[in-house]
Amino acid sequence: MAMLMGWKAAGAVVVVAVSIASGAQAQTPEDIARLERFSRDRGRALALTHQLAPPVSSGSPERLVQPERLWVCKGTQPGLPIYSSPDGTSAPMGVTQDFVATSGATVGGFVQVMGYNGRLGFVPANTLGPYVNAVKPGVQCTVEGLRRRDDSPVFGFH
Repeated sequence: MAMLMGWKAAGAVVVVAVSIASGAQAQTPEDIARLERFSRDRGRALALTHQLAPPVSSGSPERLVQPERLWVCKGTQPGLPIYSSPDGTSAPMGVTQDFVATSGATVGGFVQVMGYNGRLGFVPANTLGPYVNAVKPGVQCTVEGLRRRDDSPVFGFH
C-alpha cells in the first residue's frame, strides 16, 4: 500500500510539472520590446544616480565657491544627453535630470550647461524651459554655488 501511494504521489508530481511546462509560452516580440524598454529606463535611472557627486560628510556646512558668471536653473526632460560640444553628433558627457544649470550662452541652437560633474556641455535650446516641481508646485530651483573640490553645481530648492 505504501508503495502504491508513493507511485501515485510521483505521478501527481509528473502531471503538475508537465502542465506547468505546457503552460509556459515563448516570449512574444511585444514581451521582448517591453523588457528592453524596462532595461533601458533602469539604465537611465542608474546613470542619473551615478553621475551625481556624493554629499560632503562633515559636521560643518559646505563652503561653496561663487561662479565667475551667472548660472541659473532651468527645467528639462530627464535622461537627455548632455553633449561635449554644440553638435548633436558629438560625444555625450552625461544625461540631464529634470533640471540643469545654464549660463544662457547659445551656440547654433544649443545652450551651454554645467554638467553635474562640473564639466561644461551643451543641450538643444528647445529642450529647456522653466523648472517645474511635479511633487510640490511653486518650488523654485536655484544654483547656490559650486563645490570647491570639483566645481560641480549645488542646487537649492526653495
